[in-house]
Amino acid sequence: MMVQDQQIKNGFLFSALLLLFTLAFARVHMRVQFTLTGYEIGELKKQEHQLLKRRSDLQMQLSKLTSRKHLELLASVKSDIKARPRKLVAN
Repeated sequence: MMVQDQQIKNGFLFSALLLLFTLAFARVHMRVQFTLTGYEIGELKKQEHQLLKRRSDLQMQLSKLTSRKHLELLASVKSDIKARPRKLVAN
């Protein structure tokens, strides 16, 4: 009977230690994952900021290119090119 009680206590102790080890390992794993996710979020926010700036720059460029003043300039340049006589060069 004593041996059986000792085996039960040892089994309980082993199970408790195994559970504690598993919980400790899971906690460490979760903290590492939280940290890595935090770094990833930081990088994605940086990338988002860069993309928003690029979009803003491209919208500004589009506004300039499609402005009335720019389109009038292009039209005048194009009409000047059409008005010039072209020379044919023979080889």
